[in-house]
Amino acid sequence: VLIAWQYRLRYVIIFVLFSTAVEYFVLLPKVFLVDFETVPILGVPLIRAFAFGTVGHIVTQLIATQRLQRKELMRANIQLGQHSETLEQLAISRERNRLARELHDTLAHTLSGLAVNLEAIKFVPGGDRQEIRQLLDNALQNTRDGLAETRRAMKDLRAKQLEELGLNIAIRNLAVDAASRADFHLDMDIDDNLVE
Repeated sequence: VLIAWQYRLRYVIIFVLFSTAVEYFVLLPKVFLVDFETVPILGVPLIRAFAFGTVGHIVTQLIATQRLQRKELMRANIQLGQHSETLEQLAISRERNRLARELHDTLAHTLSGLAVNLEAIKFVPGGDRQEIRQLLDNALQNTRDGLAETRRAMKDLRAKQLEELGLNIAIRNLAVDAASRADFHLDMDIDDNLVE
């Protein structure tokens, strides 16, 4: 069994033939005549050789199957790792695209609104100071809002709050961020012993 476990079938056959030959080498000088009384004695090595060969063959087949399954499992693990890496890259790419769109939309809307307000200021008749002041205030507020959205999007690119700060603080920060964007009043109560 040990030989069949470690080596191929040919080594098992060599072992069976060698052990049978040694056994006959020891038995034949003691048996002077082959008759009905000595046949059982001389048949034992053949029966043992057949048993060793059968068990060796079965074990080598099982080990060969196990080795093949191990190779297939390793191949499947490698493929799974490659698929996992591909999915991770895809998720990163999608997130980058989402953030790029968000940044583009935020900056584009802010800057286009600012450009419209500044163009309108040029055409205010007679230089009405109150109207100019109102347009400048609107342009300034739009610029501040766009800057805040851009900073939020840039922060999303940099921070992984859940990993760095923990679940409790990450939930608080996300809620505060969402409330500030929607201009909501936030009243939040999160247990400090929240399981992470």
